[in-house]
Amino acid sequence: MVKYKLNKDELREHFNDQLLDIEEAIKKFDNGNEKKARQIALALRIICHDTQNSKSLLKQLNLNIFFLSNNGLYTPSNLLSSWTLLQIEFGPKGMSYKPNLELSQRVLVQNLKQMHIN
Repeated sequence: MVKYKLNKDELREHFNDQLLDIEEAIKKFDNGNEKKARQIALALRIICHDTQNSKSLLKQLNLNIFFLSNNGLYTPSNLLSSWTLLQIEFGPKGMSYKPNLELSQRVLVQNLKQMHIN
């Protein structure tokens, strides 16, 4: 199989496409489409995950990015699971997960817009 190496412009376009996909999927997830979580995870994997056989977009573009979670206080002494990003909702159809919008107000989407590269 012949490997094709993307040039920097193609990599930047691919990176920006992944960010747009994440932004759109987050909006749909927040509106109740839980199946978009898989799409978000896949796009993040393409951007961030390195393996023995493939390099992430971040590595190929030589980008250094710091990830910050601003959803609540992490307490190391707490031995229970912390639910800072999600809420659990119990209703007539059973249990479901809802995004915790009160704490973050979706700062992630605002920051993604700043990450697009030219």
